[in-house]
Amino acid sequence: MKTYRIGVIGFAHMHVLDLIKTFVACKDRVRFVGCYDLPPKVPTITNQKANRYQNMQEAIELTGMEKLHSVSAVLNESPDLVIVCTENARHAEVCEKILRRGIHVLVEKPMAPTLQQALFMVRAAELGGAKLIVNWPSSWMAAIRTG
Repeated sequence: MKTYRIGVIGFAHMHVLDLIKTFVACKDRVRFVGCYDLPPKVPTITNQKANRYQNMQEAIELTGMEKLHSVSAVLNESPDLVIVCTENARHAEVCEKILRRGIHVLVEKPMAPTLQQALFMVRAAELGGAKLIVNWPSSWMAAIRTG
């Protein structure tokens, strides 16, 4: 049975831990290969639960993955899939680098702040032959699903 290699880039969204926990539940089917958080353009000024630094620390504790020094370092670990939870405004720039290398992406909603950026991401997926998946958390809730 295939073991899927997963990288994580960005810890700005609160949903990053839920996504990681979903994959952790798959146990022997996944291996986390590394993570990186882009430096925030606006500094975090809170110590409340779910800030990006605490999200990253909890993710490392849950998975044992290594904190790496760049997006390229994560991609050099040859992931099959990268979870992207950067700030919304940075989704297109990060996803494009990943998708063009043929690596699948699970990006947090919203996909992009503009239609132009969303189309840029779709084109990168097409050129790289990779899947671009947008996480919409309520889609996974049994009480909301209709099919």
